[in-house]
Amino acid sequence: MKKIYKKKYKSEKKKKKHNYLHNNILLYVLKTKKKIHKIFIHIQIIYLINSKYMLLYTCDRNNEKINKERK
Repeated sequence: MKKIYKKKYKSEKKKKKHNYLHNNILLYVLKTKKKIHKIFIHIQIIYLINSKYMLLYTCDRNNEKINKERK
């Protein structure tokens, strides 16, 4: 009886430890995911702004070319 109880107790302890570690890892992953997500959104916004400016710039260049050709 005593031995069986000890074995069970040990396995329970291991399970608890494993769950604790698992939860910690999950939390860490979730936290980093949020950070990565924020960074990703930030990069996307920067990219959008840059692409807009590039479009504007190319449009201006094209307009200049067209105007030169007309003259």
